[in-house]
Amino acid sequence: MSVSLGPLLWRSLRGDLRSGSLRIIALALCVAVTAITAVGLFTDRVARAMSQQAAAQIGADLLVRSPISLPAELTRHAESIGLRASSSLRFPSVVLHGERTLLVDVHAVGADYPLRGAIHVQATPGSGVQSRLHPPPAGTLWLARSALLRLHLKVGDRLQLGRTTLTVGAILRSDPGRGGGLLQFAPQALVRTASLAQSGLLNAQSRVRYTLYLAGSTAAVTQMRRWLKVHAPPAARVEGPRDGAPELRVALERAQRFLGLAALAAVLLGGAAIAVAAREFARREADQAAIMRCLSATPGVLLRLTLLRLGSVGVLGSALGVGFGYLAQEGLAALLAQLIAVPLPAPGGGALLLGMGSGLLTLAGFGLPPILRIKDVPPLRILRRELSAPPPSAWLSASTAITALAALAWWQTDDLRLTAWVLGGALVSVLGLWLAARLLIRLLSAWRATRAPFGLRFGLRSLVRRREIGAVQLAAIGLGMTALLLLAFVRGNLLDSWQATLPPDAPNQFAIGIQSAQRTALQGYFSAHGLPAPTLHPVVRGRLTAIDGKAVSAGDYPRGRARNLLRHEFNLSWSRTLQAGNHIVAGHWWDTGGKGLSVEQGLAHTLHLKVGQTLTFDVGGQHVTAPIASLRTVQWDNFHPNFFIVAQPGVLDGLHESWMTSFYLPHGQDAFVAGLVRQFPAVTLFNVDALLGQIRAIVDRAIWAVQYVFAFALLAGIVVLIAAIDGTRHERRREAALLRTLGASNAQLRAAVAYEFLLLGLICGLLAATVASGIGYALATRVFDLSWRFDPMLWLSALLGGGVGVLAVGLLGTRDVLRTAPQSLLRTAR
Repeated sequence: MSVSLGPLLWRSLRGDLRSGSLRIIALALCVAVTAITAVGLFTDRVARAMSQQAAAQIGADLLVRSPISLPAELTRHAESIGLRASSSLRFPSVVLHGERTLLVDVHAVGADYPLRGAIHVQATPGSGVQSRLHPPPAGTLWLARSALLRLHLKVGDRLQLGRTTLTVGAILRSDPGRGGGLLQFAPQALVRTASLAQSGLLNAQSRVRYTLYLAGSTAAVTQMRRWLKVHAPPAARVEGPRDGAPELRVALERAQRFLGLAALAAVLLGGAAIAVAAREFARREADQAAIMRCLSATPGVLLRLTLLRLGSVGVLGSALGVGFGYLAQEGLAALLAQLIAVPLPAPGGGALLLGMGSGLLTLAGFGLPPILRIKDVPPLRILRRELSAPPPSAWLSASTAITALAALAWWQTDDLRLTAWVLGGALVSVLGLWLAARLLIRLLSAWRATRAPFGLRFGLRSLVRRREIGAVQLAAIGLGMTALLLLAFVRGNLLDSWQATLPPDAPNQFAIGIQSAQRTALQGYFSAHGLPAPTLHPVVRGRLTAIDGKAVSAGDYPRGRARNLLRHEFNLSWSRTLQAGNHIVAGHWWDTGGKGLSVEQGLAHTLHLKVGQTLTFDVGGQHVTAPIASLRTVQWDNFHPNFFIVAQPGVLDGLHESWMTSFYLPHGQDAFVAGLVRQFPAVTLFNVDALLGQIRAIVDRAIWAVQYVFAFALLAGIVVLIAAIDGTRHERRREAALLRTLGASNAQLRAAVAYEFLLLGLICGLLAATVASGIGYALATRVFDLSWRFDPMLWLSALLGGGVGVLAVGLLGTRDVLRTAPQSLLRTAR
């Protein structure tokens, strides 16, 4: 007899909407796909924004960036082959308005800037955004709105930049030369280079970054690229639209991976819920499968029908997850909006397909093994209820789940090595939590609460009796809570511990660009205002050109950090004594009359340097060669000037140096800072307090975004709990019937369930707090070299959150069991 699948499938699907197991599978998929889709949509929007605005974002078709002045030959050659050229300077400086000062990022450009794209400004804070194809006129500057607010300025007011007074002409909203940078701490000021002629800010030791903008036909740009490979200065970096904003690109790639891993945590826990629910679904479908076998349905028909039903539920749950993910990514974009300097386009469809695909892959990896066994239910089960399909192989279940998780991890990270770490870390974490949960349950089984209330005694015994499913619940919920605790509390603990290592009078101001002729006057300025004169440190900027007489360049090193170091100039200094916070780890400090260099240990490791090797630096066209006398560690976070390379006095003689210092300035000294900037306009001040505040704000914003995604992992852990409750519903009904028959009241039954889930939640909180504290301790002592302090709030929050949360979910999930009449339960008990 042939069996038509269409009517069967339709009738089954109507029943599936009321099936607790399949509803849980759909819910678990919805949570997991929501996390995957939200992250995928957000990162896709950022990537497309960068691609769509690439040339307009950098203001040209080709850039040449350099920390030293670019030769005029580059501009002449570019113009000779038909390219338009424009140059700009970028440097940090302090602007003044009355006694208020602010560090800004000055971008000084020519009259024909930008070559591509437009500058966007506002006339007033509430007006519309206008596009400008030329920079501000001479005598004016355009200033970012944040700077106007902090200086209490409005458009039309005047401020001082060095020795020049300029008028605020407009509010700067976006500038192509900004490059879309992430973590731009200082607000930007756009001004014409000609306006700075009398400012006193530009000299040989100014921290200026030079950029040459080029634009023209594709053929001319390609020809210029080839020419620059041979003729570009060694320190220069050539960039096109795809190369622009490398810091933003790298940071966003890392953020995408981090958020993707957070989403994978939700997938892992959602998969656990699917596995638990699929087993219960297979158990419940055994009777129906046996009946269909008696009605001549073949195993193939059963298999196709079951797969169609499961697939329909999977499509429904994944579709709901995609919809919720579309909404959730708006929240993620809002959390990170202040870190992204580019407008985001509308969400695309690629990430929606990714969400659907990840949902179906998760369902297949975690839910198929028990479902496939339904076709093997024997027809004899109609008469002998103990007969059922053989249980799925543990190896098969584990291998399919690991394969699905590996595919999703590789899909998210596009990195096989990171995928391996993710799988290893996930397996170790889940296994560790599961073993710890089993141990705790075993310890509870030895507790004989003979005098405890009935509810506590029975709840404890229920938890011990269902130890296998209880351990799964504990591991799943504990993993989600661990992630949130680690981000919420341990991050704050590490930052607070780091700040506690700083003395109250730790330097909070840095001054750079001090000329040799200004040293005495600057120290006298401090003394005149009742402040101790700061210690000045010499600085000479040089580029490493040779090691042991052999020329080196960025191309000689495949690792990213080494390449970047050789593209830029080093700050070289000299000192007779070893600075505080520096410790020799190889070699020795200076011999009398010798000439040597001391190299920071991390730099030596990156460039493969050893004591005894000679280094050659190009300092303004002069070459300086000296041997490495020692390697040393540096305490970079003591807020004192520190250097990668320190020379013995005499090695850098005859070179043009500037000086820098750091000092502590009490709050309320605005007049002191304003006077210092006016008297020494070429000196650049960095307020470390303000920078640290901005850094912490950015870190907090990023942490909130990751917590936002990890919340789905916690929600997935709760779905595991719901799946486990559904899997034990039949057993709980029989227990309730028996206890009521023996005289137990509704209040006693509710108390027993409440104690069971309260104990489960408290154990979850205990495990999560223990693991989060252990990881935090390792990070503090092994990675960040900080002291670790016990945080009672972490443990209190974990215990309260776990206990109350699991208790609430447990009571809601079992309320129908407690309401069922004993007679009906006894009639249906098997």
